Amino acid sequence: MEECSIIMTKSIAPSDTQDLAEHYDQTSDAQYENGIHLITELRINNGDRVLDLGCGTGRLARHVAEITGKTGFVVGLDPSDHRIKLALEKSRLFPQLSFRVGSDLSLGNFPDNSFDAVYLNSAFHHIKDHKGQESALTQVRRILKPGGKIGLSDPDQTSPSILRTITHEVLGKYGVHSQDDDGITPAELESLLRYTGFWIQKVKYIKNPERYDSAQAIIDAAESSHFGNYLSEVPEEHRDQVRLEITKKLSELQTSTGIFMKRSRVLIIAEKPG
Repeated sequence: MEECSIIMTKSIAPSDTQDLAEHYDQTSDAQYENGIHLITELRINNGDRVLDLGCGTGRLARHVAEITGKTGFVVGLDPSDHRIKLALEKSRLFPQLSFRVGSDLSLGNFPDNSFDAVYLNSAFHHIKDHKGQESALTQVRRILKPGGKIGLSDPDQTSPSILRTITHEVLGKYGVHSQDDDGITPAELESLLRYTGFWIQKVKYIKNPERYDSAQAIIDAAESSHFGNYLSEVPEEHRDQVRLEITKKLSELQTSTGIFMKRSRVLIIAEKPG
């Protein structure tokens, strides 16, 4: 797949670190399981060419490569060079897998009609700006083959987790707007997909309980999944105090078996008309 090669080596997630990337790789079981569900619904086939946009450390991309087989090809893009480094190290036995540092802003490098499927697993909400989201979906439609599919699995903004609720509450005390409140709702995402020329095939709402050993484990997971940018909107002089207050409120939910947090997600499959 030489026609799809991209030369990008500099990280575009400067707050990320190798430690955060490794922590994410070790603790992202929930994201991985959500991704398995997404891939099942996307119905990827042997021989398909697939793009994983926001691939993290490549765990789900390796699963997809097992489906596409040696006659297929999987490209993983992620803004963090630390996560791409881990993905490359763990994927040496998959010659049909390629990882590059990149994001939705890199999609213009791919030729028209390059892929049978493109998926974003726990990634679309990182594209904060509405204009950027529209541009990303327009580019995905361009690089999909006619009849190709896009799959998205993302948090349901209309049903916030307890972490998001507590973060919103604590940040409000300091007059700070939480960046996690700016995500796109499922209805808005459906509308945007239609606007950018997709046919909606399936919409599913999923509720998953997640267990954490402690409040600190929840904070650590938030840090690693946000590339080190969790609470970055808080002025530095208040950040430690805000983190402490959030941790304290989460600790009040501790049970003998850990802290259980309900997560609501939306899964959408859409097709490029062929």
